[in-house]
Amino acid sequence: MRAYADTEKVSTNILKSLAVVLVALRQQMGDPSGLSHAYKLRAAEMYRNAGIGPTNTSNVSANVRYHINNLLRVVYTAAELEDANLKTASAVERSAERRQLTRAVVQAATASTRAEALPAGDDAASTVRAVSDHLRIAEMLQSSVGRMQPDTIRREMTPAQRGVLYQRLQAVKQEITALSGILRDAGMERPPA
Repeated sequence: MRAYADTEKVSTNILKSLAVVLVALRQQMGDPSGLSHAYKLRAAEMYRNAGIGPTNTSNVSANVRYHINNLLRVVYTAAELEDANLKTASAVERSAERRQLTRAVVQAATASTRAEALPAGDDAASTVRAVSDHLRIAEMLQSSVGRMQPDTIRREMTPAQRGVLYQRLQAVKQEITALSGILRDAGMERPPA
């Protein structure tokens, strides 16, 4: 950590090294979440000994926490993370999931808009496009719902937020039930299992 005091700008390697040291300290102290008073005192002492002043500590520690977050998922099992009330997915994984979900929502909205704009039975090309859009919307809906993280629902949401999510999922369920009835009435053949 002393290397920080000798540099104007902290390199990623130094931040990662700090993270490794702090994760090792967490392991040594049996405190994966780093929330104990003893851990916080030792971590603060390490920052001071490295010459990181109070004005720089918050910026450096925010960057170090990012690397700690990723390292914790390497060092601890999912069960150990859950026992420590930590998320099992890393920030990188959650960010990738958010980007995929955003992309899926945009694609679904685009496909839905195109499907609604087509006149029914116009011609073969528009029929193919409408069918394709409907299948894509269904795929994105399945993908979007499948990306919901149970620990986010359990640990991160307030009871009111869980209530809103429940209402929205119930509305989706009603729409799916109605569409399933349309498929059944249209003589849907069951796909092979």
